[in-house]
Amino acid sequence: MLNKRIEGFTLIELLIVMSVIITLMSVLIPNLTTARYRAQVASVMSELRTLQNALEVYAMDMGSYPGDTVAELDAFRLNYLNNKNPTWPWNRQDRILYADPDSIQEYTLSATLGYVITKEFPAHIREIVSMMVDLPNVKYIRVTPRGLEFLETL
Repeated sequence: MLNKRIEGFTLIELLIVMSVIITLMSVLIPNLTTARYRAQVASVMSELRTLQNALEVYAMDMGSYPGDTVAELDAFRLNYLNNKNPTWPWNRQDRILYADPDSIQEYTLSATLGYVITKEFPAHIREIVSMMVDLPNVKYIRVTPRGLEFLETL
């Protein structure tokens, strides 16, 4: 009688390999999601610092910060941001420097601070931001001539 040896994997071996792959995926996928949110927060911080620098250059050139009217902010964008509209990374339709009389303005002038840009973080980003800046319950980001601030309340 001839013993024929069949080449291939047994069912048990395949199940073990599949369980190892599933375990690795369950560990990696949440970490990749967290990394994406961290990148979004780093991106918005970079955008706001760039915007802050452009506002400071404008103030040096013009003697004051741009007003919060559509015409002044459009002129500022055209001359100091190469006509680009910086956006929030979690929603590319939501522009950072936005003035519209019919909507809430994120950019406002302040007698004490000069200008203030304030934005509420989306709920799914808040925990990541709190870990990154080592503050519990961060809900808002604000940029003023003094720099970036992370706030729990307004």
